[in-house]
Amino acid sequence: MANLLNDYFVSVFTKESSVLGTCRDSDNSSLVSDGVFSEEVVCNKLKSLKASKAPRPDGIHPAILHGCYEILSVPLCIIFQKFLDSNFVPADWRIANVTPIFKKGDRSFPCNYRPVSLTSVVCKVMESVIKDCLLKCFLNNGSQTWQMSFNADKCKVLHFGPKNFSYDYNMNGSILSDVTFEMDLGVVITGDLKPSRQCAAVAARANRVLGLIKRNFSSFRKEIVLNLYKQLVRPHLDYAAQAWSPFYEKDKLLLEQVQRRATRLIPEVRHLPYHVRLKHLGLTTLELRRIRGDMLQVYKFLSERNPLSSCNYLKVQCNSRVRGHCKKLVKNFARLDIRKFSFSHRVVNEWNSLPEWVVNSTSVHCFKVNIDKFFHKCGRI
Repeated sequence: MANLLNDYFVSVFTKESSVLGTCRDSDNSSLVSDGVFSEEVVCNKLKSLKASKAPRPDGIHPAILHGCYEILSVPLCIIFQKFLDSNFVPADWRIANVTPIFKKGDRSFPCNYRPVSLTSVVCKVMESVIKDCLLKCFLNNGSQTWQMSFNADKCKVLHFGPKNFSYDYNMNGSILSDVTFEMDLGVVITGDLKPSRQCAAVAARANRVLGLIKRNFSSFRKEIVLNLYKQLVRPHLDYAAQAWSPFYEKDKLLLEQVQRRATRLIPEVRHLPYHVRLKHLGLTTLELRRIRGDMLQVYKFLSERNPLSSCNYLKVQCNSRVRGHCKKLVKNFARLDIRKFSFSHRVVNEWNSLPEWVVNSTSVHCFKVNIDKFFHKCGRI
């Protein structure tokens, strides 16, 4: 298998052209200056490293670089600048462990794996600093000149709306193929923007993990099953749910069936009705969990704890004499179900029904605690 993967990775490797692109002298002088490797820049790069990552081929652990970033930033600045001025890369930095990562499809086909080169973390820090300086220059140059063209086979066209003219689009002389759905960042997006296909994919992934647990564990004590379910299964059901929250009952039941199946694994509550099982296990329905996630997202928007601007999605009522809390949202008219059940529209009624002591929470953690108390007080938990 290793030889098959190696042969495939070699076949897709970009062969450098013997003809190099030319750059103007003015461009060369402005790409990298003496101030690139400043102590502050290198210090921030070291500080952002993940200490939990494994050491690379050079044996230097990222935890050391992360923990000693203030001390190491100065000598690394000098080393980086020296290597850049002399066009020198140490031999240890050029050693890489190539690891195949499965993408999708049949695991027996090498083309369904992508190679990931694990190189020196110190070298990665230097590359990251240089990359930040070269990014603007790279974006202003033609991709064809530098052999970084788009792969037309991996580019698709997804048409939205019933009145779309469905024009043909081409790239590099090839007509891009049309698709009815496409996955982006783990979420299936269809031309009609309905979440049914995404719900089916999520339920299938979660059921596969649940089946794996059932086949490989002999003990199904309450503590074991709950931990496995919360850590391995439920994240599939929660991931980006605010972007694809279902509004058809069949989709809601399809997702809820996963949690029903998981709770039936526990012998002492297997005979109980579903909602009684949830109370015994300290769980809520997935629908209520999605509502809670929606409210948490609205809170982040209105309290400016989200990098996106809330004014693009939510509008707060200007009339201060309305009943309820002072952060009530305006609900505009919506004709289509796609708009009615979109995030910015479906959250309005639920958010406006919250009491003031919940919406005025001082932190995200405080909001989570308060909304759980409110749901419990209303009998929803």
